[in-house]
Amino acid sequence: MRRILIVDDNEATRSLSRQSLEDSYEIIETGDPEQAFLMVLENQPDVILVRLLMPKLSGFELCRTLSTFRLTKKIPIFVFGAEDMRNKVSCLRLGASGYLETPTDFEGLKRALAEVLV
Repeated sequence: MRRILIVDDNEATRSLSRQSLEDSYEIIETGDPEQAFLMVLENQPDVILVRLLMPKLSGFELCRTLSTFRLTKKIPIFVFGAEDMRNKVSCLRLGASGYLETPTDFEGLKRALAEVLV
């Protein structure tokens, strides 16, 4: 089963994401973006879902970090944030595979995941 790491400081949205995806994917998660890099190395997820705005370390910073290391740069990253074309473009330039607007369309997310997990 494919593994997804969810990085979101909001427990409610993390739980909703987990419930929407756990029938098709193994879910690992953290509410602390600073733990995400270590979790990626330990768990080797197939995809990473990241909330854009979080305290301590933003989705921008996490995306930039993960896309620069040889061991993590090939893992698709989807960033979740408000409808904002500048944020979307910035995330894609930093190496994100996709930018999804909140509230999350989980059917659209499942289609996007299916495309990158061929």
